[in-house]
Amino acid sequence: MAKPQLQAAEYLRSPRVSTTRSDGIVVEIEAGLLLKRADQSEWKAKVIPMRADCDAGRMDRQDSIGRWSAYPSRPDTPVKVAWMCSLP
Repeated sequence: MAKPQLQAAEYLRSPRVSTTRSDGIVVEIEAGLLLKRADQSEWKAKVIPMRADCDAGRMDRQDSIGRWSAYPSRPDTPVKVAWMCSLP
């Protein structure tokens, strides 16, 4: 993503498929984010534990104490979720 106020890139690694009674089928991943704001000269990197909730068609992120919450959806989210849920 490139906007005047922000540049960002992401990568996904270490997909793990799991099935639980309460969550259905989920694919947990590590999401790496690279961010650079317009007023910064250096890129910042962070890794966020995330999951694709295959039944709900959404992405969730995990906070520092292990709680899952819905991640804001973007137009390409359903495509990403479908792709992650198709992984073996």
